[in-house]
Amino acid sequence: MLGCLVVVFVTQAVPRLSAPFGASHDGFNAAVWSVGARAIESEGIAESKLGAEAPHQDHYEGPYANHPPLIYVVTWLGRGLFGDNERGSRLTVLILSVVGLLLLYGLLRQHGIPPVAASIGVGVSALTPMFLVYGVVLDTGMLALPMGIAFLLACTRPNPSPALRIVTAVTAAVLCLASWHGALLVALVLVLSLATDWYGDGKRMPIAVGAACGFVILGAWMLWVHGGFAPLLDIFSEQTSERATLLGAGKAQAKYLVQTLLFTVILLPLAFLVAVARPSLRPIGIPAVAVALIFGVVLYSGGAIHDYWNYWVLLPLAVGVAGAVQLLDRRHGVPQAIPLAVCLLIVVGGLTINSRAENNIKRGWTSGQGLRDIQWPESQEHAYVIAATPEDYYPQVGYYAERPVVHVSATQAENDRIGVVVDARIKPWIVRSY
Repeated sequence: MLGCLVVVFVTQAVPRLSAPFGASHDGFNAAVWSVGARAIESEGIAESKLGAEAPHQDHYEGPYANHPPLIYVVTWLGRGLFGDNERGSRLTVLILSVVGLLLLYGLLRQHGIPPVAASIGVGVSALTPMFLVYGVVLDTGMLALPMGIAFLLACTRPNPSPALRIVTAVTAAVLCLASWHGALLVALVLVLSLATDWYGDGKRMPIAVGAACGFVILGAWMLWVHGGFAPLLDIFSEQTSERATLLGAGKAQAKYLVQTLLFTVILLPLAFLVAVARPSLRPIGIPAVAVALIFGVVLYSGGAIHDYWNYWVLLPLAVGVAGAVQLLDRRHGVPQAIPLAVCLLIVVGGLTINSRAENNIKRGWTSGQGLRDIQWPESQEHAYVIAATPEDYYPQVGYYAERPVVHVSATQAENDRIGVVVDARIKPWIVRSY
């Protein structure tokens, strides 16, 4: 069953690897990180500050260090290994997502979940648009989730050897540099390791050392890029108040969860409850649920505009569903074939619905293809866009133009434009340099 899940995911994801960076979350994020990766290649690690100081990131009016830096490095390595193109940017995330499925199955088995129940748990999470669509999108949450699963697998493995302690510490440090989700997971597990004996005495020191190294490196990078931590506080403020009210963000997130989990969303409350209530699952369930809730309730503002904001609910969803299936079999004698059939009905029924997330990405390919087809004049120093162009399109313009993006007025665009209209809804005018 696990092999079938991998085949389904890879089969539907591979055709999207080479798609253009268009007007969507997929196109925006991939362009941002790819521009940073390109800066590492052209400017060097030091000059580009690990990709944050990219010449075509003008949308941000300065270095972009709103997220931990590992994604810049991973994208740079991916483009070096698999090609200096869209496929090279995305393929690493696809590989990591496949590895994440295998690790998730191993994590559930390590915590006493039988093979069928573990497969059901993994399948319920994997066969949703949240994973099928966004599991190949280049962004920090998608990059970090497989690493978070690996970290929990190392933390909770009994009788740790010296080699496993080293792996635990290294995984913790790397996870802190992968995403804010990862940094939060490491912090939560560190607190739980000090407050409980869930992870064993032999794991406290590796977790603490790894967390310390990760947070020190992350802090040093942000200090290097920004010269202080004020931008980090601005990010926190933006995600907790500025974009939306808690109520407004909650409504948006509820809508997005229905769109990205489809009928599987009805299993989410039960999964969360089982993940935190069953003693054998608490070492992985409590931190997984806590990360999901903190991002949804505390850092709520981003959830008002990003339908993948709650991507990490996939982890507690799998843990809780697998635990519930095992519980039904063990305590109530319900054959595992029954919950398997119910879950398949829910998942397959949901997959018959057109995924809005996937449709949005595919619609954006039109504008991305238009940008990719433009023959940019060598003498042109900048890519000029009219002020009406949505700002979340600038990184894509900068990526394909390979030159800084500059605003011009609509009047200037009409008078001096070359005459390129990429999309009926989004119109970056490519005008002469002056």
